[in-house]
Amino acid sequence: MPHGPCPLCGQPGCLMGEAQSGPDAISYWCQPHCDTFRIGSAFLKFVWPTVTDKDKRAIAAYMQATKGPQRVAPLIQGDNYRAYVTHGHSTHRQEQKTKGLTS
Repeated sequence: MPHGPCPLCGQPGCLMGEAQSGPDAISYWCQPHCDTFRIGSAFLKFVWPTVTDKDKRAIAAYMQATKGPQRVAPLIQGDNYRAYVTHGHSTHRQEQKTKGLTS
């Protein structure tokens, strides 16, 4: 499997390959950060370049907060990425509140 930077968090060492769900998606494994996820091939080529860095960080925050052995690799494609962005921003805000309470 080829490896490179994670498309979500930018960290090196992310493995990528064809998703078992079919050739229309790419599977990623960012073990120390985002865990496993899939991105639709057309989405990656045409939409992903237009997604803001802030929204990419929000998706990464969501993936990092929900990673674990029971999570099935989420498929990011079409407009569903907006739900991951929303969840990621909520996760980030909650983490900031928690840090504020413990500081």
